[in-house]
Amino acid sequence: MGIVISGCPVGGGFLVFALYLTIVCNDFFLKWAEGLSLFLTTSAYLSSCMRFAGGLLIYAGTFLTQFFHYPALGGSVFVALLFLTQYLSLVAFRIPRKYYPLSFIPGFMLLLSITQLGYVWITLKSPGYFFSNILGVVVSLTCFSGYQKFRNWLSRTVAVSVIIIAGYPLFGFYALFAGLLCLLYELILLSKHKDAGYFVPVVTGIALGVLVPQFYFYNVYNYMQRFYIYIAGLPRFLFNQKELTLWFPFIILFLSFFLFLVLGQRHGRNNKAAIVISSACFIAAIFFTYWMSYRNENFRAEVKMNAAIEKNDWKKVMTIAWNLRRKPSENIVTDYYLALLKGQKGNKKIDLNSTVKIKSIRPVMPIVAIHMSGRPFLYQTGEINDCYHWCMEDLIEYGMRISYLQYMVKCAILNKEYNLARKYNTLISETLFYKDWARKYQTYIDRPRLAGNDEEMKAILHLADQEK
Repeated sequence: MGIVISGCPVGGGFLVFALYLTIVCNDFFLKWAEGLSLFLTTSAYLSSCMRFAGGLLIYAGTFLTQFFHYPALGGSVFVALLFLTQYLSLVAFRIPRKYYPLSFIPGFMLLLSITQLGYVWITLKSPGYFFSNILGVVVSLTCFSGYQKFRNWLSRTVAVSVIIIAGYPLFGFYALFAGLLCLLYELILLSKHKDAGYFVPVVTGIALGVLVPQFYFYNVYNYMQRFYIYIAGLPRFLFNQKELTLWFPFIILFLSFFLFLVLGQRHGRNNKAAIVISSACFIAAIFFTYWMSYRNENFRAEVKMNAAIEKNDWKKVMTIAWNLRRKPSENIVTDYYLALLKGQKGNKKIDLNSTVKIKSIRPVMPIVAIHMSGRPFLYQTGEINDCYHWCMEDLIEYGMRISYLQYMVKCAILNKEYNLARKYNTLISETLFYKDWARKYQTYIDRPRLAGNDEEMKAILHLADQEK
């Protein structure tokens, strides 16, 4: 009870900070990211996730990402999982009271792994990324905590075998990481008790950690690349100097757990030096997380303009452009002139020749242009075949996403390809929060004449006829 009471100010500070970086100042990003994800209730979707090691994390991660449809709801779930990670860190490593603030370091790093992405999210080939890693950490800590309850080397040998053999196909890297924590724990026990029996789970764990991924790769998974067999479940960042920044949160995250293994053995008096140092680390983590998080006015404006375009709120598009305090990106200028094309009157000139480059870790400028402004621009100007083409290209490259499917449904209806539209709309109807959207466009598919009464489609059909 004492650790809970004394930790209230620390936990409260973490709660406020986490809510600020998610629901308060990044709600627009959460909603946008949800549109670049997809979860289906079908057995086929589950099977597609399980084609890779760590497939259950992908499945669960994309399921929870749906709740960002309401950013306050999804953000609350995410923050709750951060606190679960902190609690499991305390339990699994038996972190002494004097080091209590350090138990929040994994939460800070998992939070940073989300807030630092920015434009990278567009080309990230890690479905369920928002939740898959935090769920993986929860699984690792739960397995490690359970492992310690076994009192003899024989039962622990069986336990580490089950964690690796049964856990790898479900959780990928995070099952292997749980096994690694178990092995390090055994080495700590060995150093204390000098009992050769502790070598058995260590040797067994090492052998299985090396061989089990190889077995699954050659005998079970046909879609995995050999390079990823030991890191399946981790984000698909590149291993180069530019993207090293993206790996920082995960490097610190895993190193913190190794540190906790050591600190968990130091149950002495609560000396002031340890309390001061751990509190200083907590404060430093706040500043580090905030400093490393992606903050860019143009990115914020582009995402919000994109959301306004999808709602045909052209006045809001203009307002966002006018309220910029810095030079706009080309995407913002494109959206601004699209709003002018849609009948809005501009009282402020935005010059296409006076723009700034997009600030992103990944050199994806042409792709970003298509994702952020190109696709809606093509659709809204009647270039429906080009819009459909890019949706299909990206669907193949990055996987199915709600925003792609929505454009593909509308493009197929406008092209009078109703069977094709029905195919995509059926997928959307399987989602949790887009059933009403699917019902609306299903009406247009079943009764094509009604599409002519839709103001958006009527305007786009007029432009498409002019193009012909």
